[in-house]
Amino acid sequence: MRVKQREGGVLEDQRMWAGKARSLLALKQPDRALTYFSMAQEIAPMDDELWFEKGRIYQKLGHWAGAAKCYQRTTELQYIHPEAWLSLAKCKEKLGKNESAKEAYRMALEQGADKFDTMLGQGRILAKQGDVKESLKTLEMVIEIEPDNPRPYMVRGDIYFNIEDYERAETLGYSIAVQKQPDLVKGWKNLYKVYQAQDKVDMMIMTISRILEFDTENEEALWNRSELNYRLKKYTEAIADIHTLISVNPQHKKARQFKALILEKINEKGWN
Repeated sequence: MRVKQREGGVLEDQRMWAGKARSLLALKQPDRALTYFSMAQEIAPMDDELWFEKGRIYQKLGHWAGAAKCYQRTTELQYIHPEAWLSLAKCKEKLGKNESAKEAYRMALEQGADKFDTMLGQGRILAKQGDVKESLKTLEMVIEIEPDNPRPYMVRGDIYFNIEDYERAETLGYSIAVQKQPDLVKGWKNLYKVYQAQDKVDMMIMTISRILEFDTENEEALWNRSELNYRLKKYTEAIADIHTLISVNPQHKKARQFKALILEKINEKGWN
């Protein structure tokens, strides 16, 4: 690249490389986009926005350490950058660096970053650090900001679930979340875990049925509902889910074995 620049083949302008990177992002080629952002940074290593944009790519790819490094550098070059602080906090949280995340969330809030996102992050961190009381107080304030957003209810459900308060995990957490967003599959999955912990089979089947309304080919849900119906001796319902599961994944050996077992029960005298 440097040879071409000396020959006049490429202008030494980071904007060209960054523009190419953004075009590649639009074409959903993030790995190639990273290369071009790096080229832009060779020319302008002190450009905080290049670091920020590069961090966003790493974050989308789930490369939390790489993203954190880019956001950290962004804040070093431009201290007043609320979005960078908020993104840094989320990455630190993903990496399990809760104290660093807590400080970054504080900086983001002080600089005017999105209040809902920032305080929700603070609530999660407080819970992870064992300060349940302060976490729940923070979540109450978050809910006041956006009462119809399911996310704080999900976090509240997680808190109660982790301390084995299953009634509150359901009524104050996950149930409200799925009321706010009925197609929230993760919320139904978490409700399934709540009922599983209490061995409430009928309620477990109900939550799985809701999951399958929105994700008809969910293999885990099909398998779990089939097993539960088998426990209840509802063999016709059990075999129906196994047939669907096998049609979704013909290589599911365990499902084929379970199908044979269910058919034995159906063919026994008295089971029609």
